Amino acid sequence: AGGTSENTFSPNQELSRQDMAVMLLNFNIALGLDVDEYDNGDEIIYRDADETADYAVRAVEILSKAGVLSGDASGEFRPEDACLRGEAAKALAWFYR
Repeated sequence: AGGTSENTFSPNQELSRQDMAVMLLNFNIALGLDVDEYDNGDEIIYRDADETADYAVRAVEILSKAGVLSGDASGEFRPEDACLRGEAAKALAWFYR
């Protein structure tokens, strides 16, 4: 559940990296998985962490610690960049390895 506003879903809108993280985390929670077990305790701080929307911080943090998501070579996550198909495929495949 949830969309881009209280009464809008926006199915054709480009998907950001932070929104992909939220969707993946929520999907796994809906499946009944204990997503906190993905937290390996490592601290991962992206150089652009302050650009991640409040609603996405937990998802980006947990999935990054688990190794599902990663930043680029400069240490940035780029939360508002479009999610590339390869990134989405890699993230989905991680859960079904």
